[in-house]
Amino acid sequence: MSVLIQISKTTEITHPETIIKMGFAIPFDESEETVAEVNEDQEMQEWYQRAINGEFIVNGAFSIEDAELIPPLSELTNFVPTKEFVSALRYIHGSLKDATDAIMRGEPNAIMGNHVNQCFHGDPGGGKTKLAYALAAATGLPYRIVACNPDIESDTFNGKNVVIDGVITKVSTAFMDAFERGGIVVLEEHNLMRPGLAA
Repeated sequence: MSVLIQISKTTEITHPETIIKMGFAIPFDESEETVAEVNEDQEMQEWYQRAINGEFIVNGAFSIEDAELIPPLSELTNFVPTKEFVSALRYIHGSLKDATDAIMRGEPNAIMGNHVNQCFHGDPGGGKTKLAYALAAATGLPYRIVACNPDIESDTFNGKNVVIDGVITKVSTAFMDAFERGGIVVLEEHNLMRPGLAA
């Protein structure tokens, strides 16, 4: 199971399933508290507590190399939960559960094409990358980042052919590793890539 998170300041995105706008929460004013706000805050705290308790961790058989890329669950103790965190976690958890259930039923190719594609956008310093890191900790998935720029090449996504001892060898990339072996891959500033490169 892989999770693609596109991070940028704009909403120019490549086929996301969900878009999460960072920082849309209105500052809390106790004098205007409503039942809906209380219930929403209570639900957010419940999901956050469940995440801290490890309820959303994927029981995957990751290699030692991949396991080293999983943020520790303790990272969540310093993370301030937000509506965006709960929204993204709920969606990722549902997708992971669907894939796991299909595998348990013995469905052939249950994992094929099963991925989550989300876009987090908002102002610089708004917590988009920290949110992705917290989601990796909450789900127990390896976390990888691909820094995008106008000069990034397609081999960043497709792998690279290199010559090693006179033999052409395909070298994997962080992007490929996440999709082949599972994990969260973050495309930082994906909007800076040339149009169509990662489509």
